[in-house]
Amino acid sequence: MTDPRAAFLSADAKQLILHVVNPTDAEAPVIINVPGTPWRTLSAARHRTSATEDNAELPALPPAATGYADTFPARSLT
Repeated sequence: MTDPRAAFLSADAKQLILHVVNPTDAEAPVIINVPGTPWRTLSAARHRTSATEDNAELPALPPAATGYADTFPARSLT
């Protein structure tokens, strides 16, 4: 299987964009750790496409001491 993650900087280099695909039939809990200190104070904006969502805007994800913790639904792109 190819890596289901892709990360890149926005054109102005002020935003980190991360795409995560969960191609499995089960939800997948993950912790995303972004090196450096700025992320520790910033919430992450989220959008998701899945069997029940079409580019749905989700509540912002607050940072935690270990990174950003989230659960990705089965067969989704967040």
